[in-house]
Amino acid sequence: MEDSKMTDNKKAKIIFLGTPEFGAIILEEMINSDYCPSLVFTMPDEPVGRKQILTPPPVKVIAQKYGIPFLQTKKVQEFRPEIEKLNPDLIVSAAFGQIFPQDILDMPKFKSLNVHPSILPKYRGSSPIQAAILSGDEETGVSIILMDKLLDHGPIIAMSQPVLTDNYNFKELTKKLALDGAKTLIEAIPLWLEGKIDPKEQDDSRAVFADKIEKKNGRIDWKKTAESIERQI
Repeated sequence: MEDSKMTDNKKAKIIFLGTPEFGAIILEEMINSDYCPSLVFTMPDEPVGRKQILTPPPVKVIAQKYGIPFLQTKKVQEFRPEIEKLNPDLIVSAAFGQIFPQDILDMPKFKSLNVHPSILPKYRGSSPIQAAILSGDEETGVSIILMDKLLDHGPIIAMSQPVLTDNYNFKELTKKLALDGAKTLIEAIPLWLEGKIDPKEQDDSRAVFADKIEKKNGRIDWKKTAESIERQI
């Protein structure tokens, strides 16, 4: 990053990609900082509940609340022309829900960053918060990484302070990690744009993957210890 620096980083053009509550919290914190995104990508509305009511993703709700332009898609590459037109300085992703092609990640001048709710390389994948709780981990945190085409694989540019998992249920921990992640991201962005961060490669030999949680994973095995059952509830 030494050969590419931004002198007035508060004018950075940023595209934000996210979908669930974790991403929505981070988006709102960015909007209320010096790094409000110029454009938001999120997944399409989906039927929710027994009545299958078409419901917008939380990130869309936040974008609409603040009047931020947004596009909904399951394939970011469909909006390659829009990305090229904006000519962004940076892409920021937070739980968008898909892996991006490398050429998309490389389009911004300062590449693409991802906010991931785990202490990488532990719990790469779609369910890191659930994995930390179910495994009984004493602490977890948030990693900001330079994205590549592999799943949560890129080098780390910043890490939040550890969070004690015993103090929170899933919903509370999600909010806490999102707020911590937003703070860490907002502090890291100017340093990244000024070329003051040296990314640190992850140790792939220590990688642990957190697969997507399915409905069947919610079934309780009453033969397990009370402590294990409590983590699952």
